[in-house]
Amino acid sequence: MNGYYTFIVFITVCASAITMVTIAGNVMLPKREKRLFLCLFASIVIASLCEWSAATLDGTSAQAAIPITLFKAVEFSLAPSLAVLYASVLGPEDNRVKVAMGFVALHAAIEWLLAPTGLVFYVDDAGNYHHGPAYAVYLAAYIASAIFLIAMTRRFSESFQYRNRRLPWLVIAFVALCTTIQSLETDVYIVWLALEIGASMLYIFYCSVIQQTDALTRLLNRYSFESTLSRLNKKSIILVFDVDDFKHVNDTRGHASGDSCLRLVGRAIYDSFSMHGSCYRIGGDEFSVILPDDHSRATELEISFEQKIEALRAVDATFPTVSIGEADLDPECDDLVNAYNAADELMYSRKRERKQAERGGATCTQSNNSPTS
Repeated sequence: MNGYYTFIVFITVCASAITMVTIAGNVMLPKREKRLFLCLFASIVIASLCEWSAATLDGTSAQAAIPITLFKAVEFSLAPSLAVLYASVLGPEDNRVKVAMGFVALHAAIEWLLAPTGLVFYVDDAGNYHHGPAYAVYLAAYIASAIFLIAMTRRFSESFQYRNRRLPWLVIAFVALCTTIQSLETDVYIVWLALEIGASMLYIFYCSVIQQTDALTRLLNRYSFESTLSRLNKKSIILVFDVDDFKHVNDTRGHASGDSCLRLVGRAIYDSFSMHGSCYRIGGDEFSVILPDDHSRATELEISFEQKIEALRAVDATFPTVSIGEADLDPECDDLVNAYNAADELMYSRKRERKQAERGGATCTQSNNSPTS
């Protein structure tokens, strides 16, 4: 075994160890996600060392057959689990994750059962490692786990108002390319290094998502909003949203109902505006959207949003209304704070008009229902 490959394994193990130290010190990660990420990188370390050990013993002697078989069984068992471990981070409440976990556990059991038979892989009398007639079992499990990860990554990305969605696909393409290269060039051992790099990039992607988005509504957070405003370089429209009488929802129905209300409003904003602009929860029951300078499109999107809120109110008459204000924003000549305040002021003006109209309607109803003298 050449020293170059040993150096690659050394880099893989060291990089994984450094990432695990980083994960352990990340206070933003929930306990479950932290544990899954640690298991992911620990699996990469174990599997890469097993591959290196088997490669080092390959062709040395007939006595190497048993340890090579053990090392390859561990490696083959762990490989499909990497994609499922990361998918478990992305979809903690998805029942498909549980099914996938069961699938990789079953695959691991099959690998260990078949290892002594030589069907998936075998070691000849000279101690040389070879693929067996049922090697496709391992490949199928590896490919299936990769497809599952792609599906879960797409679902995760689409559930957040997050712009840098290309990173996971670039990572998956990179790992697929390295896997193909190793399959074609059997003397090249780069898959586990590629998986370590890919896992690190996906860890960065996940951390970036949770840092830039609001955990409750999955819209971009206030820091992202302020950063976007500071970088604006073209004419835009800024929309400001406020849930009417939200305090009443919390006071009468509890904070759990309040959170549910905010999630539904956030979803309505996302569904209405995310394809055309950036959506933010900037605090409490306040939201904002930044759109390109197209008033006719902005009006259409506002109407779509109001229809979604009315649909929610049709199901639950106590669901609150939402007031909207907007303002033009030209970064070259407008003050960003003044533009936001103008939208905010218009929103509160409409909120007051709505309340006055509701009080007027209630007064008319009482008058119509009063007994005549």
